[in-house]
Amino acid sequence: MLEDLFATLTLPRVGLVPVTEDAATLYETWVGWGGEGIVLKEPGSIYRPGFRSPAWLKVKPKVTLELVVTGGLSEPIQWGDWGLAVMLEIAYKHPRDGKLVEIRQAIRIRRDEPFALSAGERAGLVCWGVMPCEMLRHPLFVRWSV
Repeated sequence: MLEDLFATLTLPRVGLVPVTEDAATLYETWVGWGGEGIVLKEPGSIYRPGFRSPAWLKVKPKVTLELVVTGGLSEPIQWGDWGLAVMLEIAYKHPRDGKLVEIRQAIRIRRDEPFALSAGERAGLVCWGVMPCEMLRHPLFVRWSV
């Protein structure tokens, strides 16, 4: 019934998500198309707005990027309620099309390790993907490259 209803509607940015028992194939296909990830859920569980349930699990790919820090500030800023970040200017090659991207973005850093800015140096970070605007989803500074 839901598929029939969606066949008659044109809603921007709204789509019917496939349901399958083959999560591995769905994940590879969806992420391959540029999707952020998939949600695995226990068949009998129900959606409860505003409540995180152990019966629902988000599965997203981690992206490891090598980049050049072209500028920024090494003074930590608050990242949400629980973390720290630094505002960096970075240049990286887009993982899908190889295009050089230059952005300014807050990058999370580890609380237990001091951060010193090294403009012009190569670095590595992990993130949950690249958004269409080329900003990184939840980037975390990992290391200065040697």
